[in-house]
Amino acid sequence: MIFLVVSVGVIALSVFMNGYFAFQRLGGDANQVDLRSISIVALAGSAAFAGIDILKAFAAVFATRAWSHKNFGYVALSSFLLAGGMCLSMLSAYGFIMEQRSGVKSERVAQQETFASLSTQAADSRKRISDFGFVRPADAIEAELEAQQQQRRWDRTKGCTDATANESREFCTAYHQLKAELAQAEALKREREILEALAARLDLIRTEGGVKAVDPQLDSLAEVSGMPAGKIEFAMLVAVAVMIEFVSSFGIYLALNHGPKPAPPASQLQAAQAASPATQTLIDVKPKKEITARLLTKPEPNRLEEFSQYGLERLECADGATISLRDLHADYCAWCDRAGREAMSLREITKTLERVVGEIDEIDLTTRARKKVLLNMRLRERLAA
Repeated sequence: MIFLVVSVGVIALSVFMNGYFAFQRLGGDANQVDLRSISIVALAGSAAFAGIDILKAFAAVFATRAWSHKNFGYVALSSFLLAGGMCLSMLSAYGFIMEQRSGVKSERVAQQETFASLSTQAADSRKRISDFGFVRPADAIEAELEAQQQQRRWDRTKGCTDATANESREFCTAYHQLKAELAQAEALKREREILEALAARLDLIRTEGGVKAVDPQLDSLAEVSGMPAGKIEFAMLVAVAVMIEFVSSFGIYLALNHGPKPAPPASQLQAAQAASPATQTLIDVKPKKEITARLLTKPEPNRLEEFSQYGLERLECADGATISLRDLHADYCAWCDRAGREAMSLREITKTLERVVGEIDEIDLTTRARKKVLLNMRLRERLAA
């Protein structure tokens, strides 16, 4: 059950990848929300790829069933669908994975370039700060300027715009020096704020992993193996695409456990026969060597017993003989009419015989010209009275 769920999940992933890749390649925009603007060609191509992917997932099951019924035409068609679908899906999966991987690598390269640029700006900012040398805090300088403006010479010189006396000129010179020092302190303060902002952005990029290698896995494999990184990346992408398409192609087939099933122990068969009175022999066929007919338990024992009696009276084994199930059912209905009994439907007889012929080598049930045919069996010449 778990394998089946995982297989369905991988099939859904494969359908999404192939449909998305086809949609993008045919001019569609996956970020487009307005349905009126979506490309019809891209939408149709995406649906076609998804449909092929879904059919491919069941192609192995179809081929196995066709092989069991010896319908080799359907086997060939299913095999062609499986092989073609796998090739097409593998190419699409490879393109999708490569596209997504390239997008991630581009983002990491852009982060690295941004980090390098910010680091350069931060280094330049530190150099400019060091060039300022010692500068008093701007608050202290502003306090001195306010104290200067409270003196009488400030009013006499009209705010240092009319300094004629020597004392006034000295006062205004000191005032303008304080103003220049304040401008330098404010410039240093702005530079420090810029440096803090750059440092914050650098820390954010470090947290997001922007300073790491673009592809550390690829780099380490290339270093260990000595092969070019491009070849290793190609092999990795192909391996992922092959595994996804293998599981999506054969997952359902493997999950349904197609293949020979072990026969139940004899003790279980004996217990089932003893517990149910409905266990009957369907067909007593005795060709050149003795055959043990398969025993079945059906929900309607009376009708099964009647069909078993019909088989004993009307059917016999003959090498190379054939009889269609429709002819068999018609003969069986005539036999039931003469006996005044209710006949089983053709579908019930078909299901019953499908369960029987699997364990009898001398007879087989197949399809010819779209008709179910029982091989190596024939009707007796006359209807028993």
